[in-house]
Amino acid sequence: MLLTAESTAAGDLRIYATQIASVVSYFVDDGDGCCALVVEPGELACRWSMTQDKLDGVRAAVLEDVARRLNCPPDRVLCRSLAELLLIADPVLAERVTWSRRRHSRRAVR
Repeated sequence: MLLTAESTAAGDLRIYATQIASVVSYFVDDGDGCCALVVEPGELACRWSMTQDKLDGVRAAVLEDVARRLNCPPDRVLCRSLAELLLIADPVLAERVTWSRRRHSRRAVR
C-alpha cells in the first residue's frame, strides 16, 4: 500500500493510504499532536454494497500496514504524530512512470 502526502486546497496536509478506490482513507492531524485516520466511501463506491464492515476492514488493513512500517502495535499508530508518518511515507516520484501506457510500434503493419 502506498502512503502519499498531499495538501488540500485549504492547506491541510493529508497522508493518503487509499485514494482512488471505493474506500478513501487518509491520516490527518487531530490538533493534539497525534493523527487521526479518516475512512470514507470513495467516488467508485457502490452505495448498495458499501457496508460498515468493509470500511472497518480497510481501516484495520491500513493500521496494520502502517504499524508494520513504524514497528509498533496497530493500536499505537494513532498515537504517533503526522510528522512521524511523513517519515515512512513513500517518496513522490519526480518523473511520470511511462511503463503503464500502451506502447506504439514504429514498424509498419503488414
